[in-house]
Amino acid sequence: MIGRWIGGALLAARLAAGVAEAQTFPNPLPIENAGTVTRLPTPYPDNWVFLDYLASPGLIDSKAELVNPDARYAKQVIGQFSASYYANILVGTARPEVYVAETFYSRGTRGTRTDVITLYDKETLSPRDEIVLPGAKRWVGVVQPNAFQFADHETLGLVYNFTPRSTVTVVNLVTRQVLNEVPLPGCAMIYPTGPRGFSSMCADGTMVSVQLDKEGAVATQNVTTAFNDLNDDPLFAAPGVIDGVSYFVSYKGKVHPVDLSGVAPRLLSTWSLVTDDEAKANWRPSGNQQIAGQLVGGAGRLYLLMQPNGKDGSHLEGGNQVWVLDVASHAKLATIMLKGQAQCIAVSGGEHPRLMATTLGASLQVYDAISGAPIASMPIASTGAETLIYPARP
Repeated sequence: MIGRWIGGALLAARLAAGVAEAQTFPNPLPIENAGTVTRLPTPYPDNWVFLDYLASPGLIDSKAELVNPDARYAKQVIGQFSASYYANILVGTARPEVYVAETFYSRGTRGTRTDVITLYDKETLSPRDEIVLPGAKRWVGVVQPNAFQFADHETLGLVYNFTPRSTVTVVNLVTRQVLNEVPLPGCAMIYPTGPRGFSSMCADGTMVSVQLDKEGAVATQNVTTAFNDLNDDPLFAAPGVIDGVSYFVSYKGKVHPVDLSGVAPRLLSTWSLVTDDEAKANWRPSGNQQIAGQLVGGAGRLYLLMQPNGKDGSHLEGGNQVWVLDVASHAKLATIMLKGQAQCIAVSGGEHPRLMATTLGASLQVYDAISGAPIASMPIASTGAETLIYPARP
């Protein structure tokens, strides 16, 4: 009995002491307003970019981040949204929307497959709508920028399919309707062409081009002569585009300009981006996103990610130099030395363009695209080989 009394007395004393201590605490903090959504300015500033992360091996967790690489570290990441299974991104300018062609499975990693175009609001980065693509046939592989493209002033969205039968699904992005599916036997990828059409590279080295009617069906079709030497010096799939001209570059450093501003492709004169001495040293373009085209001060500039000692199979290893070439004179204007081995590059627009490069050290490097001076660096969520760069104001 005495022990119980002593124990009870001690407990009461401790509780009393706790109450006394609690009474000395300051007033509690006010309740935070969680879940606040900040609206972003549109149009976006010139230097903002989307990073399309391929989350390998957890592809279901892939995402896109909107970043301001010029900001201080804590404020570089502005927002993000999911981008599932080898997603392709298009940044709209005609409407305040970002379009993501992506794939889902009903059980996460298995089950019924559904391909969609998800439409995100540019001010909130929240999904506002989706368009279901029929057939579960969207290209699902290493992400290619030209597997999803605009046409007709962003009225149409074109999705490349591969089953391995090649087709293109035509979608009206304004009415949110799937219009048609265009067969592309033996051809691949999408290159916007003319007022309402697209072109594709074909297995025989030619390029096929179609113009679409208001129903999304083929109205006209044209085929070029063979110019892509697939056996000895093939072209990379993604060109640099300047004023309606797509500049395709070959593995060994030849530039093949194709004017796609009209109804049919027009092959322009081919030129070499390497000198005889540079060719002997095997300087070659390389990387997963190895070329960018931009108007800088009213002049067309090509930015090429380059590597020395290139050889068969090294075309995706990236490089630590970016060469700047003038498309009118074909002259090399500058060499920008990168801080690390890069896999992807892009160039922003505006009066003060930025050259951006993702490196194997999992960082985004930012340079002045005119002077080549380094400006900023930020860590990214995956290696440079798995991260495509999309300027927020293309």
